[in-house]
Amino acid sequence: MRWSVPKQAVSWTGNHPAVSRNEAILASAPPQASTILASLGQAAFVWDIATDAIAWSEHASLVFPDIPAAALESGAEFSKLIEPERSIRMEALGHSPPAHGADGTPYRIEYGVRASTSAPVLWIEETGCWFAGADGRPARAQGIVRVNNERHARDEQLVGLSRHDPLTGELNRTHLIASLAEAIEEAARFRSSFAFMLIGIDHLARVNDAFGFDVADAVISQVATRIRTRLRGGDVLGRFSGNKFGLILKNCTVDDINVAAERFMAGIRDDVVPTRSGPVSVTASIGAVRSTAPRKPSTWRSAAAPDRFRCGARMSNARPSAESISASPTRSSPR
Repeated sequence: MRWSVPKQAVSWTGNHPAVSRNEAILASAPPQASTILASLGQAAFVWDIATDAIAWSEHASLVFPDIPAAALESGAEFSKLIEPERSIRMEALGHSPPAHGADGTPYRIEYGVRASTSAPVLWIEETGCWFAGADGRPARAQGIVRVNNERHARDEQLVGLSRHDPLTGELNRTHLIASLAEAIEEAARFRSSFAFMLIGIDHLARVNDAFGFDVADAVISQVATRIRTRLRGGDVLGRFSGNKFGLILKNCTVDDINVAAERFMAGIRDDVVPTRSGPVSVTASIGAVRSTAPRKPSTWRSAAAPDRFRCGARMSNARPSAESISASPTRSSPR
């Protein structure tokens, strides 16, 4: 097989051929590197740490459209825009030993910037190298920053999925138990108290059989919302199992637990749950235990142990008594 090369269209002017179209394209001035970087949401910089001055590539304002130019001129001013930790750039330079030679020490960090608290956060990925001075400390850094909003959103979504129940949006069982362990440690450290409460939706299997899983899911989701709207600030809610929710109520007395139980049951019971198959009446059962700080933190048992409390209480759409709900933490027997 023979390959043929297409001829370029060439026109003649006098005794000299004119420039072809392809040659004209190649002969045009290439775009500046800074323009290419800006079109990709990136900008290059050189940071003179000794003077704190930052020199940016041209068109950096396209990467930081809402950031004043003065805020980009020095490391101190730029750090005022950074969240959640303003010192993240300097800390990144100090966490790795300096490399000897012309290559510098590489680093990579992520942070958010915004000009004001009302402005949206612009998530940035910064990749670069820093170079040490005669004393071994960072003297200069250079690199590239790029807008990273989409990746940050995906990472946040993955973190949320790993921590929260996808149906209700509340903590999943793993992180609920982890929060319970933290509450136990906090009670031991600060000699405070808390209550752990389980709320179970009654007869959810019957709802499944009568209306289907979609309706049952709607009931579970609505019950979670009703519990959430009746929680105090600082309390923790999570999905403990299929039809049960676990609550950690901070600084609760026995009377507080009784009042909270009544509030949750009334919120679940008093209004029907609207579903695509019609309204569904829902009731719930509640069990609760109250803990107080032990004299010695070492006497606490594991947060996952079911027998860590001496007694508990169970209520099902009835007024609980203070005597039935009172509980104290189990202590390990002396060896």
